Amino acid sequence: MTVEGDSLSRVAELINAQVPDGWVFSHMETEQSTNGVVVAVGHLRSLETREIDVEGDEYGAAYTALRAMVPEGWQLVATGPR
Repeated sequence: MTVEGDSLSRVAELINAQVPDGWVFSHMETEQSTNGVVVAVGHLRSLETREIDVEGDEYGAAYTALRAMVPEGWQLVATGPR
């Protein structure tokens, strides 16, 4: 989402006010115009998570299989033994 305001704190406030349920404000990219207006693009992250399990005799193959199971548009956050 893109917002405009007169300060970094104001654009962060505007973004936070628009975050839908089930999402969290992750970070923002900002630019300040010559007239002092701060333009920010806010990035959101879903709070929904899914657990994916794979097994393999060799780490590389298991990791490749794990990556292949991550749904399109999702991001692998952490890996580790069970």
